[in-house]
Amino acid sequence: MMSSRRSEPSLSKLSLITGKINRDTMTLLIIILFAVVLRVIGISWRPISNDEASHIYFGLEVLKGKYAYDPEYHGPLEHYMIALTILILKGWIMKDPFVLVWAVRLSYTVFSLIMIVVVYVFFRDYLGKLGSIIAALLFSISPEFLYYSRFAHEDIISVSFAVMTFIFAYRFYMDRQMKYLYASFLTFALLFATKENWLLYLGIWMSYVIVIVLIEELLIKEKKDTLFSRVWRFISETFIRSDVTEDGTIIYRLKRDTLKHLLIAFVLSFLVAFAMYSYFVYPEKFVEALLGPFHWVKRHHAPRIIGPLYYWFDRIWLYELFLLPGIILAIKKHRDYVSEMLLWWFVISFVGYSYMQEKLPRLMMHITAPAILLVSKYLGGVFSDFGKVLRKELSSKDSLRISLVSCLFIILLIISAYQSVLLNYINYDDVREPLIYARLTREWQDVYRTIEKIYSEKGSVRVLIVWEEGDYGLWPILFWLYYVEKDFREINVSYVKMYESGVLNTPEVEKYDIIICYSSKDQGKIHGFKLMGRFIVLKWIFHEKWTTETTLEGFIQDFSHYLNPRFYFLREYDSSKIETLEYWAAVYLKER
Repeated sequence: MMSSRRSEPSLSKLSLITGKINRDTMTLLIIILFAVVLRVIGISWRPISNDEASHIYFGLEVLKGKYAYDPEYHGPLEHYMIALTILILKGWIMKDPFVLVWAVRLSYTVFSLIMIVVVYVFFRDYLGKLGSIIAALLFSISPEFLYYSRFAHEDIISVSFAVMTFIFAYRFYMDRQMKYLYASFLTFALLFATKENWLLYLGIWMSYVIVIVLIEELLIKEKKDTLFSRVWRFISETFIRSDVTEDGTIIYRLKRDTLKHLLIAFVLSFLVAFAMYSYFVYPEKFVEALLGPFHWVKRHHAPRIIGPLYYWFDRIWLYELFLLPGIILAIKKHRDYVSEMLLWWFVISFVGYSYMQEKLPRLMMHITAPAILLVSKYLGGVFSDFGKVLRKELSSKDSLRISLVSCLFIILLIISAYQSVLLNYINYDDVREPLIYARLTREWQDVYRTIEKIYSEKGSVRVLIVWEEGDYGLWPILFWLYYVEKDFREINVSYVKMYESGVLNTPEVEKYDIIICYSSKDQGKIHGFKLMGRFIVLKWIFHEKWTTETTLEGFIQDFSHYLNPRFYFLREYDSSKIETLEYWAAVYLKER
């Protein structure tokens, strides 16, 4: 299953003292710098979305001492993090509210960066030297990981802690060092405090061990170095010691030191999770957190976003095309237990999230994370052999095969990098991208800046919001006006909501500085106001049929959309064949 050979990068403390940086340290620093630059560029271009507004709202509630856990809005870790970010940068935010946008999003990027470091440093003996570099680079530029590490939502935190928990548990198995025991317990506690899918991760990992042990013990006659024997050997070597008495009797005893570390790790992790969920005020919330996953089981039966079983296949095809052949070739070449567990992790996640009817695009990270690790190991070997081909160290027969495979994956990786650039820096607010949903368009940033300008000139801003029915999509705008501008920054911004558009034809509107009309009708001209523009509040493009049913005919029709080169590379599509839903609002400014 696993070799005892250590292959961690030599990131020595001495290099920090002497000022000398070895090659491994330099490689890691370059990768981290690369990842940071990718995450910082344009991080505040997008206006705050529905979900981000909700999370920042709860961060503000933490500062007011009013926060209480609600599984609908996930674990408390991110809300505490947002509260801390706001507390540290409050002075800047009071002067410029846009600091809030990039500061909060930047705090989320930290977790993806830590995950990259952990993958590079602590998973190298499995991935190999080149494989660890490839994995770190893939997590840096992967379309979904890059996009949602620049997005204030808990999934990047959750998947980062899941990957770290797995790697630290692996390292504890390999080295028997207590620091990895503590690290695995702590990262799992933080995963538990982040999102309710902690139970799914635990179930995936444990189910692999149980299934393989049962298969090997019950179905395989020739039992040699099985998973059960390895697990038992690990338990006996780590937690049990044997003593021989004077008469030659062997007595087995538990290792008290190891059990002490295990108990301390468990207690510390429990206290971290309990403190976060209870907020030192609501101890019953910890019990509610244990039952939190079942809230999302109910949500499966009353979903907000639905789709057929091939929903995630379409997105992997579009954004991470190299994973599809990579997984097949990787498991064909590597038959060790770790590779099999990563494959199991990917398959169960893919099947599970395909079945679940709460298909939020950001969940794709939970599916692709183990696949990226598995394929990185394979690519490390392929590109290492390709280097030998270039140095003419292999036979011509092997050279042709290796060269073809290497060139194929280089092309596929370039396509994935292109998709990442398209998603993150060009179409970052465009729902033509299947990974984007429920987002205000970039023009709303100009509306917010206009509000700031009016306030700086007049010392107050009055906003009238008119809509006919419902307010789906307006929450981020209302959040910005009330909770950011009025409540937090304490500037004189007031808004009035009215459901009758007839008010626009009365003198009543003259006292407002800005009018936002959220209506299916074009209001035309409003006396005393000029039209700033009509901006998208919410837009859906249904790349797949809005249905829970999966049919071959539906798959062929929907997948043909992804096979179209104009959509694949330019996101151009035939609007007559793709269903869209659009909500927009007209913004009017008072004439001077």
